[in-house]
Amino acid sequence: MRATRILLAVLILVLGTCTALFAEEGDAEATGPTMENLIAEGKYQEALDLGQQFIKTYTEADKLEELPSAFYINLGTAHYFLETYQAAIDAFDKAYELADVDSLFDPKPMEYKATCYHKLGQLDKEIETFQMILEDIVEPGSEKEMEIQYALAHLLEQQSRFDEAFELYEALIEADPTYKGVAYDAGALYFNKGRLEDAKRCFGKALDANPANEFANLGMAKIVMKNKDRAEKIKAIPYLEKYLEVSENENLKKRVTGLLETLRKIQKELAAGK
Repeated sequence: MRATRILLAVLILVLGTCTALFAEEGDAEATGPTMENLIAEGKYQEALDLGQQFIKTYTEADKLEELPSAFYINLGTAHYFLETYQAAIDAFDKAYELADVDSLFDPKPMEYKATCYHKLGQLDKEIETFQMILEDIVEPGSEKEMEIQYALAHLLEQQSRFDEAFELYEALIEADPTYKGVAYDAGALYFNKGRLEDAKRCFGKALDANPANEFANLGMAKIVMKNKDRAEKIKAIPYLEKYLEVSENENLKKRVTGLLETLRKIQKELAAGK
């Protein structure tokens, strides 16, 4: 489950519909199929062949520098879906290099580049690309910045760069503790690293945002049950009860039910003065 959440957080930035190629009047793409349309139809090799023909035509006319940034985004997208990832990276780099003033701060080419590195398993380069986006491209405080920070925090966690991951998680929590699953994700990592007070704080923020968060309820219960004092330990009961109310994990619910029975027994003993 944890690995799946991390992967989903990263792959939320995968390639979508690309910017249209603005062809000059009279070009083949202006009257025939466009690279963008071919990509949308899943005809990636045909899109790539069309792109290569454009490169050849523009090169022969000594106008290669006139091909716009959007062309290279389409070219990179075709390479991406054909799984020729290094060629896609080169195309996305070219798209970023050619970005005009209006699109200079558009992170799409570099996001797509990061996705290619993810597919290649080159997580260090993926991290470097996301860091560059945060430093040089996206607007501070924007939704896009938060999206990139969230994905990057998960990548850093995967690479055991925990201090850097914590820093990003905390920045996101400070900006908006209700953002996606950031408060729970931070709490889970703190818990796994033995930082229980920080974990409790983050799980608490997750529950403030959504009292029905089954994972945060279970996380909070685990922390409370670590107390040796029985009077403190039974404070896990409400969290476990809420977990049973909202969870659909039948196997884990059976275990939680057993824990609840034990805690309720302790509760009765304490009430009886035992």
